[in-house]
Amino acid sequence: MNYLGKNHIVYYGWIILFTAVVIRLMNSGLRISYGVFLPSLEADLGLSRSSVAGAAGFSLFVFAISQPLVGKLVDRFGPKKTILFGTTLIGISYLLMSTISNPLQLYIYYGILSGIGFGAAASVPIAVLVTDWFRRRRAFAVSIAASGVGGGYPTIVPLAAFLILTIGWRSSYIVLAVLPLLVVLPLALLLIKKRPPDNNQSDTQQPSKTTGDTKASLNHLVRSRSFWFLASGYVVCGFSVSFVEVHLVAFASDAGISPLIAAGALGIMGIPMIIGLLLAGVAVDRFGRKNPLALAYAIRGFSMLLLLLTPTNTSIIAFVILFGFVELMTIPPTTTLCREIFGAKSMGFVYGVVYGGHQLGGALSAYLGGLIFDLMGSYTPMILLSILLLGFASTVSYLVKEPQAMMASNRI
Repeated sequence: MNYLGKNHIVYYGWIILFTAVVIRLMNSGLRISYGVFLPSLEADLGLSRSSVAGAAGFSLFVFAISQPLVGKLVDRFGPKKTILFGTTLIGISYLLMSTISNPLQLYIYYGILSGIGFGAAASVPIAVLVTDWFRRRRAFAVSIAASGVGGGYPTIVPLAAFLILTIGWRSSYIVLAVLPLLVVLPLALLLIKKRPPDNNQSDTQQPSKTTGDTKASLNHLVRSRSFWFLASGYVVCGFSVSFVEVHLVAFASDAGISPLIAAGALGIMGIPMIIGLLLAGVAVDRFGRKNPLALAYAIRGFSMLLLLLTPTNTSIIAFVILFGFVELMTIPPTTTLCREIFGAKSMGFVYGVVYGGHQLGGALSAYLGGLIFDLMGSYTPMILLSILLLGFASTVSYLVKEPQAMMASNRI
């Protein structure tokens, strides 16, 4: 089962990787497109910026608190079932979004349903799936899978903007609801296979204190300084990413830039994102995990200085290129460190907890960005806070202790 075809021409892991890319592209594109819908929802429903952005924050909060449970379900039942469940829920959520008329429906249909759906179908099951199939060049494989996130920017986001302008935001949600049901469900059903036993046996790092028991794994995490460094950095990661995803289009539109151009700029971000991600995968496999992680946070903080300039087409495009280049660079080192420090048996749970922190940070910034804007009429305080936090994330990432065996293998 590890190879495709009688002559063992293609390693099946590459089929898994292709499937992972498509799933990440679809899920990320649909989730990020909420920022494109924000001005329409704000105007048609008569809601404040913080109320509409708060629904995105609430969705990320639901996403976040679901991650440890999703991780345990993935460890127990495998990635395939959770992806199928989550994808179905995303489709239902987006169909219902076309019918909303009040804030309660917005928070239920998008906040709760999409939060659970994206949480079950996104990062944790994909991370477990890909790291199970790849040991050598594991970080590079993770970066390829995560490139689907970047692919969602130049595909689904501009599509959403075009649909809103041509058929309205309600009909647009119906069209977007059909996409995961027609694309992701068949791929997951037909192509996702159970992890091969021989790949499990080739893991390079199995910590002696990690067990399959939830309580024991949680105790191990609490006692680990590296866990706290990774988790706190990933909270900041989610904080900065969500602020940009949810508020960039509104930020640019408020400055007089066309919403279509602003959405296009957000879409362009996916191109440097993929390039930076693939380079990160190579760098992490070659030079270790923590140094590229710390550098990515530092460059991300520097990129946000561009948002302090007077917004123009040029400054917005310059920002999305630089920010996009480093946005996903945190995924390969964080994912591989979770597996190599804490072991394969607890991978789903550990990454679920760490990624849950990422989404909690995102939930906070989505709402806080809208609240600060409503109170002060400006995003500047939020931008400055993000820059300071990214400096903190860069520092603590450098303090993560890499497994000695992995550091030695990086030098070979």
